[in-house]
Amino acid sequence: MALVFLFGSAFAMAMMPNPASVFCESQGYTLEIRDGEGGQYGVCVFPSGECEEWKYFRGECLGPGDTGMRPPADSFGQNLSSCDEFRDAEVCPSLWQPVCARIEKGNSAPYEIEWKTLANSCTACTSSTRMAVVSGYYMGACTPPANSACDGHALGESYPAPDGCNTCTCTETGSACTEMYCLNDSGPQPDGHGEPGADLCQSLFILSGALAFAGFARAGKFF
Repeated sequence: MALVFLFGSAFAMAMMPNPASVFCESQGYTLEIRDGEGGQYGVCVFPSGECEEWKYFRGECLGPGDTGMRPPADSFGQNLSSCDEFRDAEVCPSLWQPVCARIEKGNSAPYEIEWKTLANSCTACTSSTRMAVVSGYYMGACTPPANSACDGHALGESYPAPDGCNTCTCTETGSACTEMYCLNDSGPQPDGHGEPGADLCQSLFILSGALAFAGFARAGKFF
């Protein structure tokens, strides 16, 4: 029985669709499987240009009109929810239950696809216009792409700097970090040589000695 269960689990995993391939085609683009030195790989082909499927999935390259936003990470393998039940809704509730809406832009296929976080499913499905139609949604807010220039951190995400005391934020041009002086030994210090922070410690020691000497002198200990 255990062997049957393991075989069934392995078979089910093998049958699961590749999220990067699914995402490429869900955007309205063409997926091509090509042969390379390391084996086969997928390429997402746009009307003008192309991108390796996993790079496109991570947002490292964008298609025409692509904002870079992606569906929630746990949405892959799920079906896109339909907007049919909200087509005739006149008033939507004001509750915040965010959805990631799939918006088809343009007046004819192939459409430009945009993913956008909206307040709730009703609001998303009733926000269509003649040139931008919400074709469905996933529950949860859209996910910003990981930025390869930020060591895999998402756009807008904050994270500790390598020195251990500053903070970095991932921007469109890469990591932007604060530049506070670090009073610890966790990384390179601005003195640029010796032990981390050695010059600072030495300076503080000399300064404290000078202040002590001045105190003794004023008290008449040496004069």
